[in-house]
Amino acid sequence: MLRANEAYLNLCTAFAQDVPVAGVFIKMFPAILHPVLAPIITLPNRYHNYKIRQLLRPEILRRLTIAERGDDDAPNDFLQWYITYAKKSLEPEESTPKYLSDRIATVNFAAIHTSTFTSVNAIYDIASSPDMATMLSEIRAEALSAMPAPDEKWSKSSVQSMIKTDAILRESMRYSTFMTSALERTVVAKEGVTTPDGLHIKRGNTIAVPALPVHHDPNIYYEPNSFVPFRFLRPAGEDSQQQQGQDRKTRSTNTVDTSLTFLSFGHGRHVCPGRFFAANEIKLLLAYIALKYDIEPLERRPDPIPYGSTMTPNPNVLIKIRRKKE
Repeated sequence: MLRANEAYLNLCTAFAQDVPVAGVFIKMFPAILHPVLAPIITLPNRYHNYKIRQLLRPEILRRLTIAERGDDDAPNDFLQWYITYAKKSLEPEESTPKYLSDRIATVNFAAIHTSTFTSVNAIYDIASSPDMATMLSEIRAEALSAMPAPDEKWSKSSVQSMIKTDAILRESMRYSTFMTSALERTVVAKEGVTTPDGLHIKRGNTIAVPALPVHHDPNIYYEPNSFVPFRFLRPAGEDSQQQQGQDRKTRSTNTVDTSLTFLSFGHGRHVCPGRFFAANEIKLLLAYIALKYDIEPLERRPDPIPYGSTMTPNPNVLIKIRRKKE
């Protein structure tokens, strides 16, 4: 299985690390030099992508054969889903091993950093909170309640039933968003764009919404500079983003719900399509940690490290954990 292939996992990780680094280096030079320098700067990207293609090719060919036969017992995973989708395309190239491999590498790149940053931030927020014991207890209780029978698998509905875990994750994404800005767009109109209040933005400029200030705006959120674990729990029928009262019995604003006041996944037409997978993935990770480990609290929340417009979690933090006795 590819998920157990250490060489494949290392290549995917390396490729995911190559892309943003190459992007930063390319932008350090004038645009006129990009066509000359980009092939050199992206050599590591292309090498790792080439090795990924080599590893994936035999499996992709096997899966293409399965798709051609229409087997009822075909694997139920992303690779097979995408092959099925590609077969319906009018572009034959989409069904080639090279194209399919490149698609998988791209999806892995898009998912690794964002999910990792969000997961680490959630762990830091939980471990540094005075409510850590309560949060872990609630996550543990929800996980035990939602856990499927030994002969069954986790389902979408069982993960969605973990509303307190969902609320904790959403609050962490509000409080510790790794994106200082959101909805970035580049002006492409030759004449530029003029805003309703008269500000003219020339072609080629990038504009964005200040996500971090929005998430910490006292006019939007109660105690915005505090991590309030169950902020987004609310009684049924109440739609307020703010949760100032103590009645938190019924349900949560879903982590995947976006708005003009919650921008971690973007908003509108180009909202993150992978947010449902990411939210379920991280909730299951938090459930596993709460079920399997004891955690020593952190004295303070580790400060993030700025990297351009991104606030990355500090990777040099030591958290002491102990596996629970079964």
